[in-house]
Amino acid sequence: MAKKSSIKELYIMDGGLIGLDKSLMTGGKDQGKWIDIPIPMFLIITEHGNILVDTGMNPDIIENVDEAWGKELAEAVPPKMKKENDVRECIKKLGFKPDDIDIVINTHFHHDHVGGNRFFPKAKFITQVAEYRFAKYPDRWFGDRYLKKDFDYDLNYTTVEGDVEIVPGVWVVLANGHTPGTQSVMLLDIPDAGNIILSSDVIYMRENIELDLAPGICWNGDLAVKSIYKLVGLSKLIDAHIIVSHDLEYWKTLPLSPKKYTR
Repeated sequence: MAKKSSIKELYIMDGGLIGLDKSLMTGGKDQGKWIDIPIPMFLIITEHGNILVDTGMNPDIIENVDEAWGKELAEAVPPKMKKENDVRECIKKLGFKPDDIDIVINTHFHHDHVGGNRFFPKAKFITQVAEYRFAKYPDRWFGDRYLKKDFDYDLNYTTVEGDVEIVPGVWVVLANGHTPGTQSVMLLDIPDAGNIILSSDVIYMRENIELDLAPGICWNGDLAVKSIYKLVGLSKLIDAHIIVSHDLEYWKTLPLSPKKYTR
């Protein structure tokens, strides 16, 4: 019988912070309340290679955020990023360099998830076909968070559709609504951690689950809420813990790199 999972270790890496109005996270709730949100990245060590989930923010913002992001976006959601939050520094802390990354899973193509894509020219990038197509040609009203300078390089982008196993134990799960092709990552049988779902921006905060709140930044609110239900139902079915994407208080409870994740 084939082994169920090839995962050896999971690491949660700190990509810095972004400041914003909380209602952007919680569908209009707490409008006017300013918070910082964490920018997570993940490194999965498997028997079939090293897999990076998202590449964080473009480190060029450290020197000149207006030039890297544009003045309007930089003022709306000002970042707080240091050199140590650069994805290259994060994996270096664990003993890896960019050429050691075999696969990059982009959960979607917003500016805080693909800013380091260009540093991994030898990796295979996994994205949903709907997301790749929309990132290239977004609707104008929803296009300000797709920065082509972050992802429009000659990289090995490989598109998938729906729920797909990437290597044994590592699945991408289509959970769109936040964007047309947002995908979460399901990890099975991690040693000392069990089953994990990396929600990405399907679920920003624990409140999104507890109060049925769609993400405030939404391409399709109906699909977004249904995707929350999908991940919560899946987590109950397989006894998985959901790691939400942008909840600072929750983030403070997690073992961050260089510690490996255990539950």
